[in-house]
Amino acid sequence: MALSDKIYLGIDPGPVNTGWCARGVIDGDSFLSCGVFDPRATGDVIMSAETMWHELHKSIPERKEWTIHSAAIERFVSYKGVLTNNVEDTCFFIGSLTFLLRSKGIKTTLARAITWKPKVCSSLHLTKGFENPSPKLDKRFSMAAASCISGASSFKERPFKTDHEADAIGLSYFAEHFT
Repeated sequence: MALSDKIYLGIDPGPVNTGWCARGVIDGDSFLSCGVFDPRATGDVIMSAETMWHELHKSIPERKEWTIHSAAIERFVSYKGVLTNNVEDTCFFIGSLTFLLRSKGIKTTLARAITWKPKVCSSLHLTKGFENPSPKLDKRFSMAAASCISGASSFKERPFKTDHEADAIGLSYFAEHFT
């Protein structure tokens, strides 16, 4: 296995839309697979981690050997101290994902948005000349950063289903460069 045959995962969990991204290089070819998963789909939030794992794993090409090197999952935090009815399920889901990935030997980091987004923004600026189109690290930032990371010249070239999918791409970059 070549040193570059590594996959980096990014997961942006949400109570309805969980964005995921598997990104890296396999056999010298760039690889990017993303999707959105509804953790409620199985009826059991804890078992949803296993279902999402199978969906994500099927998206990775069956070529040569590769390894999932590391993963970054966005940590859930309440916004402005407001806790919703979905908080407990979202936290269970994150815990299940973390346990699942770590039990497979995948180095897994939990990162808050206020931690990973500035690091990704700064790194993309220094390495690719990325300019944040927004004064904040918001959805516009996420979409633009995902386009930059994925190699798309604009969001229109590679439309992402949700900002959760775009954040998952940013988290996969964070997993590669900061874990």
